[in-house]
Amino acid sequence: MAFPLSLLPFELVLEIIGFATCPDAENTISRRHIYQTAKSLALVSHGFRQVAMTQLLHTVIFNKQETINLFLRTLQQQKHFAATGSLLRLDYTELVHRIWSTECYEPFVQQPTSYFQDYSLLHDILSRADSLGFHFGSLHLLYEGLGGAFSDRLENWRCSRVTFAGDVVRWNSITSTRVGVSFLQRITHLTIWVPNDDITTPPSCPGAIPNWVRRVPFELMPNLTHFAFTLVGSPGSQTIPLLVYTLPNSSHHYQEGSTLFRTWATSPDPFSYGYIHALDVAHPSTSPSIPNAQWELAFFRGPGI
Repeated sequence: MAFPLSLLPFELVLEIIGFATCPDAENTISRRHIYQTAKSLALVSHGFRQVAMTQLLHTVIFNKQETINLFLRTLQQQKHFAATGSLLRLDYTELVHRIWSTECYEPFVQQPTSYFQDYSLLHDILSRADSLGFHFGSLHLLYEGLGGAFSDRLENWRCSRVTFAGDVVRWNSITSTRVGVSFLQRITHLTIWVPNDDITTPPSCPGAIPNWVRRVPFELMPNLTHFAFTLVGSPGSQTIPLLVYTLPNSSHHYQEGSTLFRTWATSPDPFSYGYIHALDVAHPSTSPSIPNAQWELAFFRGPGI
C-alpha cells in the first residue's frame, strides 16, 4: 500500500529520503549496490535528487583513474549548468565532505591537454573538504589538486585532516615542493595506514611499531595535534591495530611540537602515550598486503576514532 509523502511534514520527508539514500557501507556484494537506492531515488524528481545527491556526494571514492576522469567531466558539466541556470546545478564544494583517491596517473608529456587532466578543478573541493585520503600511489592527484608547479601557497586551504595508506610510504612528492610543504603545515590530524614495516628484514612481529614512523616529516607539520598509525599487521586478521596519539594541551609539549609523536613512538613504552583502535579491514587473506578496495571501504566507513 502506497503512502503519500506529501501528507507528512516537510522536515520528516527530508529525513526519510536521507535515510533511504544513505549508502550501505556493509554491502560487499558489489560497489554499485552501495549507492543503488540513492541513484534510483535521484531519478524520481528534482526534489528527490537534491536530497539524494547530499548522500551520494558526501564521501567521494576515486578507485581508479577512470573514476577521476568521469568526476572531472561532471565538474565541467556543472560549470555549464551554473552558467545556464539549470535546475541540475549543484555546489560540489558544499556537498563533498570526504574524498579518497586510490589511483592517479601522471600524464605523459606528449599527451594532449584536456579537461580529463585538469586537476585544478578539484582544488576548491579538496580545500574545503572535512577529510582527505590518499593511497601513496595516488599522490599525484594531491600535488596537482594543490596547484602543482604553478603554486607555492594555499591561502584559502581549510582541510586539515588527512589519511595516507599503502604498502610503501612515500613522502618525496610532497616534501620536495613548496606547495606540498605548505599543505603539510596545515595538517592537524594525520592518519597513516601501512600494514607492514617496509624497511625491516626480517619483518617485525605483529603489533610492533613500524620503522617507517621514524621517517614521517613531523618537522614540517607544526600544527599537528593528532597522529594515528597502524602497527605491523598480522596476515589473515580481520583488523589491524591502530595506535592513536593526541598532543596534550600543555605549553611544555607544544614547545616540542609534533616531533613529540616520533619521540613517543620510538620510546621504550610507545603504547603508554596513546590508545589502540582496531581498524576494520575485513582482510582474511594470508598476504600482508591489503587490497585497495579494503582501504577504500575503511575510509568510507569513517575514522571511528
